[in-house]
Amino acid sequence: MSAVPTSKQKRIFQTLNNLVLLPRVSIIESDDDLLSEIRIEHPQEYVPNFKLEWCPGKEHYRVYIHVAHTTYHKRNAGYCICTISNGLAAIGFGVLYAFLHKHRANNRSEAVD
Repeated sequence: MSAVPTSKQKRIFQTLNNLVLLPRVSIIESDDDLLSEIRIEHPQEYVPNFKLEWCPGKEHYRVYIHVAHTTYHKRNAGYCICTISNGLAAIGFGVLYAFLHKHRANNRSEAVD
């Protein structure tokens, strides 16, 4: 992996960083300053968290969703739900996240079948 983040990684991060304008949303980047991992987190149990992992071979982020249930706290659902390879894809993901944030279930009874 390169010693500095690519311009593509920076562009995607800057686009996704706008999600902090939503209430209680935080964006956490990896400790290595390489933007190899980005996490989008919300403290409410029934709003999913997302973990984005950079794939240097294909030059995109793999997006993993972390969800909760009434019997367990947020955890990785076990698969990559999509990839983000450019700024336009990051905008689309941001719109999806904003939709999920706005139309979330506000309590356990609304979140369970």
